[in-house]
Amino acid sequence: MEVRGEVLMTTAQFEHGNEVRTAHGGQPFANPRGASAGTLRAKERAYTVPMTFFGYGLLPLPTPSPHSRPGWSRAPTATS
Repeated sequence: MEVRGEVLMTTAQFEHGNEVRTAHGGQPFANPRGASAGTLRAKERAYTVPMTFFGYGLLPLPTPSPHSRPGWSRAPTATS
């Protein structure tokens, strides 16, 4: 299943994130949008920042064809 949605920071989350970030020696975030994007991309940080996920869609994953997956081969065919 594929989940679609948006990650965002509320004003309170943004303000808290700036407090935590500056307490750890970082520059404050410029805006909530950039803060959300940067926080999602961050791999190794000594702190975490709360964010909100707003889901708006669920999609089924397509059933893979045996021919579209690496390592799969076609079914044997009868030869005479």
